[in-house]
Amino acid sequence: MAETAVHALELHGGDFAPIRGRYSAREKSTVPVGFAAVCHDMGWDTADEWQKLNGGEAGRWFAHDENDSYVYFNELDQNWWIDGPDGHGAFKASGVPDAPPADPTTRWKCLLKKSLVKSLPPTLHIFRGASVKGGEELR
Repeated sequence: MAETAVHALELHGGDFAPIRGRYSAREKSTVPVGFAAVCHDMGWDTADEWQKLNGGEAGRWFAHDENDSYVYFNELDQNWWIDGPDGHGAFKASGVPDAPPADPTTRWKCLLKKSLVKSLPPTLHIFRGASVKGGEELR
């Protein structure tokens, strides 16, 4: 990983509590639990779908430290997706594969059923550097 690679994210605020919290970088070879569950439910081959969709820098994606929510760059639609613990999309926003968009002006599109949330997206904080503790926090 490059010295400037994103190693962790924190999601704050927003109306959908399960996606709030700290996320740690994961390697491409590891598939999110929720993603695998959705693939199974749909009858899709999990490994093939993950290979096709996951397009973050070096295949990097981010797993929530306390539940099965995750954040990844979708290669097909060129959007960063924040998926809830069930593997279904909560929010998405366009960006580049290097890192999720953390600019306060980013327009995160809500993908949740309106009965679940008021549609307020979270705020992202991105941590870069050789280690999370010693890395630079970008907002």
